[in-house]
Amino acid sequence: MPSTLWVELRDAASAEAESLLPEETMVRMRRVSSIEAAHGALAEHPVEVVIVALPPGDPTVAVRSLETEEGGVGAASVIALVHGGPAVVAALEAGADDACTYLVAPDQLAPRLRAAARVRMLNTRADARVMRELEAKTSELQRENERLRELAHRDELTGLGNRRRFHGHIDYMIEYAGRFGGALSVMMIDLDGMKKLNDLHGHAAGDVALRSVAVVIKQSIRGVDVAARLGGDEFAVVMPATTAAAAARVAERIRAGIAALELPGGARVSASFGVATLAGAPRGIGFAGEELVARADAALYVAKRAGRNRIELAAAPRAA
Repeated sequence: MPSTLWVELRDAASAEAESLLPEETMVRMRRVSSIEAAHGALAEHPVEVVIVALPPGDPTVAVRSLETEEGGVGAASVIALVHGGPAVVAALEAGADDACTYLVAPDQLAPRLRAAARVRMLNTRADARVMRELEAKTSELQRENERLRELAHRDELTGLGNRRRFHGHIDYMIEYAGRFGGALSVMMIDLDGMKKLNDLHGHAAGDVALRSVAVVIKQSIRGVDVAARLGGDEFAVVMPATTAAAAARVAERIRAGIAALELPGGARVSASFGVATLAGAPRGIGFAGEELVARADAALYVAKRAGRNRIELAAAPRAA
């Protein structure tokens, strides 16, 4: 039998519960004599079924008062015991889950109590299934949102980060360097001869070249570094905890890898590099990412003017 709360609202409280329910039910049943006491008992110890024994008259107010803004009977099923058939209808319309008269209660109350317990069990199982489905849908939605966030920060052609990813990361790393110190290097890369390659071999070959360059870059940097394609044939790499000398070595590794690429139709491509480093930044220095990028860009233009396929270093910005 389910755990039960008997709410005795008749004028003369009696032991009639014992005559209406089998002995095994009484073991798991508590009794109170008012709606207020029922609310207190349910708040302390929720039950599966609430039986409310009503006096003669309209049961509507008493049944409705079982529910409160704080939850009332909660998930428990409510069975109303009433005088007469019309009161059964009124109790059901007022919100009771089941109702029967005192006349038939000796034969029907125990089966109705068991039925209420089965319904509650089925509802609990259904709720659990719905929760599992909801959790699965929520996890799927979270994965999809994560995928969309990733796509929003990824270059579709090369699989590297895009301009948004690059600038967001460099701002974060400059803040980190300003707070904790340490070197931070930015590498700007611009491919040489891409227009000629596209003109001679077509844009499909150009796309192959860009993807191949992205592979070289990814294979040449660490997991903590962030590489991005900024657009066209321009790439960039943010390298935390990397000195100018170390960044130059990474740039040379990438430069040599790009120069060695074998592209469709025997095409070749090279790259020019500009490297800028922020070193020894004190706490709160607050250099903007745009400033460090501008210095790397300026070094890149020097490399272009000096003959291309080379690396130029810019002086690291420091506090005034």
